[in-house]
Order: sequence, then structure tokens, then C-alpha cells
Amino acid sequence: MGFISHEELAESVRNVWWLHNRTIYDGISSNVGWYALVQLAYEVFGFSLFTGKILRLILFAIGLLCSFDLLLKYLGKKWAWLPILLTGLSPTLLYFTTLQTSFGVDVPYFVIVVWLLVKFSQTGKLWVAALLGFVICLASLSYPSFLLYLPALGILFVMCLRQHKQKLGRSILFVLGLVLPLLTLLWYLADPSKLVFDPQVRSGIFRGGGTFPNSWNEVVANERAGLLVLYNDLFILPQSYYFNAARSEFSHLATRLSVLSILVLAGREFILLLLKKKYAAVLMPALSFLSLLIGSLLASLSSWFPGLRRATIVLVAFYLLVIWLLKLLGKKKLGRVSSLVLVAASLVILTHHLKVMPASYAQLSKPNANSEVACFTISGATPTASLARMRTHLQANSRLDLSSIPNASECRLSEVYAAVTADCYWNNLNCPEILWYDKDQNMPIELETELWDSYYFAH
Repeated sequence: MGFISHEELAESVRNVWWLHNRTIYDGISSNVGWYALVQLAYEVFGFSLFTGKILRLILFAIGLLCSFDLLLKYLGKKWAWLPILLTGLSPTLLYFTTLQTSFGVDVPYFVIVVWLLVKFSQTGKLWVAALLGFVICLASLSYPSFLLYLPALGILFVMCLRQHKQKLGRSILFVLGLVLPLLTLLWYLADPSKLVFDPQVRSGIFRGGGTFPNSWNEVVANERAGLLVLYNDLFILPQSYYFNAARSEFSHLATRLSVLSILVLAGREFILLLLKKKYAAVLMPALSFLSLLIGSLLASLSSWFPGLRRATIVLVAFYLLVIWLLKLLGKKKLGRVSSLVLVAASLVILTHHLKVMPASYAQLSKPNANSEVACFTISGATPTASLARMRTHLQANSRLDLSSIPNASECRLSEVYAAVTADCYWNNLNCPEILWYDKDQNMPIELETELWDSYYFAH
């Protein structure tokens, strides 16, 4: 909490304030499921610059608890600990959890959805079907990368549905839960068309900053460049957009060889079971390999800042293959050599995770190129202290001219304005005028969200 980045201010402060005013900042800022959760936290607990970090931590913890419950049932106590540690200590997932953006929230949401699917399969209860649809929609509205999980989740849902009678009733409740968050948000927004598609930025819901290629040559170029970025994020050094972790997931030669060994082993067992026509036994690896393919290719389709933040499904699919192989090991369906390779490779990866933790932790206190330093680290203060200073000035003078802030020309005005006014509103403080000196009009003007909605101020 020693510094805050532009994207964090946008995703957990500015866009939340815009949603409170029943609009969105623009079509790129369309992760409204995440904004709604943060807004709810502000309404209940008051405003803080770092509330989003607490929410991310809670969401990650819920995902871990669901993982633990699922793995105990699937692998038993003997082997459940290994994938829990592999995923819980993942350098990538831990890093994204420290951000108060929606990057990486697809992972805990996926685990929660799978946990609900298992509950639905076991009980067939109608409210579980409705809740399942609700969480899937909320996750998709929170971060578009969750859409990459839908093919696998759709297959699993259909299989669960076939186990119970009254399929129509359960399907209807699932669909109602699925559309309820979206319909509620469209009703809540004063101009829902802006969420669906904003012509100013040519983007909208379920897209964020992603853009579709216009030609086959562009597809090939995007895939080549995007897959290279993804490979570097996974195996060399994290350098993609807002992925400033100290180490990659598999940054050592030994871990790369371990990943290759596990993939080869999983592919071999998958093919052998297919040849034996044991189709039920290959469902999990089939969906994992499908998700690996979808995550790698679709996440790299856009030229707009590709990287692992869009393709965390690749990590999920890989660790699912590890879990599946451990299941075969527990049932003594792996050969002796294969079992040794699996355990050794998994332990090498876990050792790597533990070894890089000190560097990963130290990295969190180091500001990076994305840090907001102009307005939220005034005179060496922390972001919280800087906001408190602006609040004190605002209350003492019954107005605050943001153009008088040191280095004001370097500020992202919309983010500073949103932080100050959200602090006043959700903490029940006196909220007098917040101003900006407009050089075009040669006079101070009172700031409000409409000035950006009308593009009086550039985005």
C-alpha cells in the first residue's frame, strides 16, 4: 500500500464512482461486475483507496477454500496438499491478487463455479442452479477472460443436468440467475447503450480494451506476437502490461523441463485411455487441453497489450492436468517411472514457488512505471496520506482546486477527482466544491462526471 497505480485507481476508484452515478467512464472501462462489488464494499464499510486489495484477498481466499474442499474429495488427504500448495503459492496468482484491478479474478471465480457445479451435481437443488448462473454472469462481467472458461463449464453443466429430473425447471432457474446481474445493470445505468458499445472507443461489455483483427494477416501477426509475450510471462520474465512480478511462474530451466514432462505425461495417458475407449476417464484432461488451446490462442488474438493477465486459464488448465495425473497416481494407474516423474516434476515446481517468494514479496514495495506519483505521492507521502492532505484542504477551505496540486499537469484528473469526491461521499464528510482551473475559459470550473461523459475532458 506504499503506492498505487493508474490502473488500480481507474478500476477500483474512478470507474466505481462513475457506476455510482449510474454511468460508465467509457466502453473500455466495462468490468462492471468488479465495480459493483467494490461499490457495495464502499457503501457498507466506507471508502479507502485500498479497499479493492482487501476484496481481492477475500476472493482469493474463498477460491482456496473451495479448492481445498474439492481436492480433498477428489484426491483424498494423501495428495490434496500438493496442488493446494502449487496453486496457492503460484507467483503469478499471488501477484495478481495484490492488485486491486480485476486482472486474474477469473481464477478464483472459476474454482467457485466448479464447487457450485459439484454441489448442483450432488443435490440438484434449484437455488444452487440459480446461484451458479448468477456467479458465472458476475464473473464474466468482472473480467472478460472468464468467457474463455465457458466452453468447458458448459459441457460440465450439461453433464450435471442430465443426472437429475425436471431438467427444464433447473435450466430455467440457471438462465434466470445467468441474466439477472446483466439485466439489473442495464436497468441501473442511465445510458445502457454505452455499456453495450461505446462508439467513442469502439468497445464495450465483455471486451475491455480487446480489439478484433481485421484480416487474416493481422490474426497471424497478433498470434505470433501474443504467444511470444505469453511464453515470456510464463517462462522467462514477466514484462507484459501490468504484470510486474519479480519472477515468472516457471522461470528456471528445471521448472520448464518439469512443465514439459508433465504435459508429455498427461498427453501420453490421455491417448492411451482414448485408445482403450475409456471416454469417461478422459473428460478432465480433454477439457484441460481444450482450455489450454483456447486460452493460448484467443488471449493472443488482440494486439492490445497481450500477456498472462488475459491468459491465466492456461495456468488453471496446466494445474488441472497435474491434479488429474495425481488422481491416476492415487489409483495406482500410473507406472512406476511415470509416478516418479510426476512427483519429482511437481516438487521441483513447488520448490521454485517457495524459492522466489522472498523476491516476489520484496517486489511489492517497489514502485514501477505504472505507479501514480504525481498526485498520490505528494512530497514523499503515501497515497493514503496524500488523500488525507487533500481532504483536509478541502474541508478547511470549503473548496479544493485540484490544479493547485504539485505536478497537477501530470495527474490523471478523472482519477484524482473520483478519489477525493468518493472519499467525501462514502465517508459521510462535508463535500464542498472540487474545482479545476480551465485555461480555455480562463476560470475555475466545478468538476463532475458529465464533463468526461461529454468528452469536455479528453479520456
